[in-house]
Amino acid sequence: KVTPGTKPATGTLVLRVTDTTGNQIGDRLMGDVVVKDTTDPKIDKATYTKNNDDDYVLTVKASDNGALRELEVDHNLEGQIPEFSVYASEEDPYGGQADEFEEYGVEVTYKEDEEGGTWVINFGSGLQDSDGSNVEMSGLEFYLVVKDAAGNASGNMDESYEKVKFKDDQSN
Repeated sequence: KVTPGTKPATGTLVLRVTDTTGNQIGDRLMGDVVVKDTTDPKIDKATYTKNNDDDYVLTVKASDNGALRELEVDHNLEGQIPEFSVYASEEDPYGGQADEFEEYGVEVTYKEDEEGGTWVINFGSGLQDSDGSNVEMSGLEFYLVVKDAAGNASGNMDESYEKVKFKDDQSN
């Protein structure tokens, strides 16, 4: 039995045959059925602020009807600092590249929930670009696309991404 729901499903299709009075005549196995996930994930909320330790933090909450896979993160400082992806894994949100993130002093966490999950990317008090100059963190803009395990995406980096600018919550 395949029941419509919020998660992709697999199952077997069975044709149940009944007569006009409702008597069951028999079942006929029709074959295996795979329900394909074609629904795009979405970014529910994205913020770029300073936390209580004065660290710059990008927080992204995303949801999907299946399993999230990746958050692609681009920015307006192309060529100065690397663009990157982080992954929907509580054990390894770095996708096996923790050393590269550590080199920049960036810490990433991921927390899964019933609808999807939340990435928290902590850039510390600042970053240095490839020339060793300090990056103007409050001028940094992020462009985000979330992808799910079925290959669906919330957009693309060419035209339909989520844009996030710095908001200094501490000045309010």
